[in-house]
Amino acid sequence: MKRTPGLCLAAVVAASFCGCVTVGESPLPAGAIASGQRTIVAIFPSPGPVMREDDSTADNLAKFVPGMSFVIAATQNERDANASAELQSSLPPWTPAEDFYPVLAGALAPIGYPGKLVPPADAGLSTQTLSGLNRASGVIDWQLRYYVLNPSGERPKIPRDYAGAAPGAKDALILEVNLAFGAASDGKDGLIPTLSSVTKLVRADTMEVLWRREDSVDDKAAMKLRSYFMKHPDELLGEYRSLMPALAQATASHLSLNLRAAGL
Repeated sequence: MKRTPGLCLAAVVAASFCGCVTVGESPLPAGAIASGQRTIVAIFPSPGPVMREDDSTADNLAKFVPGMSFVIAATQNERDANASAELQSSLPPWTPAEDFYPVLAGALAPIGYPGKLVPPADAGLSTQTLSGLNRASGVIDWQLRYYVLNPSGERPKIPRDYAGAAPGAKDALILEVNLAFGAASDGKDGLIPTLSSVTKLVRADTMEVLWRREDSVDDKAAMKLRSYFMKHPDELLGEYRSLMPALAQATASHLSLNLRAAGL
């Protein structure tokens, strides 16, 4: 199993850039978290598999041929959306957020977080409310809304309005975990199970992003043919669950480092 410090996203998020996107960690400002401040841990899963197929030849061509990046972006988005829909059609119903929450909570427990970590229900964020805050028309739209930064480096175009959805959360911070399950292609027909996250610490009242971190884990040893995972979807779900502890630990470790750097 390989742990990758940054997330490489195959979906192209805007005409301004194409191919893989890797964004560095945003440092946590000093004094950002008050002692005992309520912090809601909210996990938002992708609506389907996030697929990634690197195409270095096309990316290199885009650097030299004017306008080629626009064509490649549209092609990659359509290709990845189709691959996601195909794989999603074979997966049985499952609840990635429910599976990941206790794993993440266990990883966060020993890091010395100065606030009080609580589940969404404690602040009036019901399952239905969380679903509304995670609305998207598809996998590509979900990534554009919540997963990646705008070309300017600013937060996504449609931030989640926590205070509007749950007035009781106005005084809280939100540890927002955007959880993407999917697969990376080997360029042929092999798929490598991947689990990735974009984690943000957000002020509920102002929607200010205090900290942002991308993490991704995969298991190259578990690579199988696409047709195999289509016929054995339970095995693919098992791979996702087996990757959860490593992803949770990566997120907790980086948050712990930032807490110490910020004097918290």
